[in-house]
Amino acid sequence: MTDLELIGVTHTGNRLQARFVHTFTGAVHTLDADQVAIEAGSPPVQDLHNDLSACLQEPGATPIPGGITRIGGAVALRDIHAAMREAHLAARLIWRGISSDWAHHRVAVKNKAHKAL
Repeated sequence: MTDLELIGVTHTGNRLQARFVHTFTGAVHTLDADQVAIEAGSPPVQDLHNDLSACLQEPGATPIPGGITRIGGAVALRDIHAAMREAHLAARLIWRGISSDWAHHRVAVKNKAHKAL
């Protein structure tokens, strides 16, 4: 439920009723549950990014197209929707880079073939 934001929890008998508001429409939704778990975020973890970046700098390391991109909670506290959007945008940029490199490679190979003839 990435487009819903929790706005309240109330007791109804021995159950809980969670109220959500839809991020885009503002519509309120309710959900009856036995338990409600809330993820409140955590500080960004930069150790993995730093370790991977260091490994890529070593001689003989295989390059990663587009490099390493930190998104979502690795950058700062984000909600799930924001992290998913960042992931989508990062993937598009990486794909454009790969597609662009592939197109340049195809043109270079084609030019070499014509010169050989």
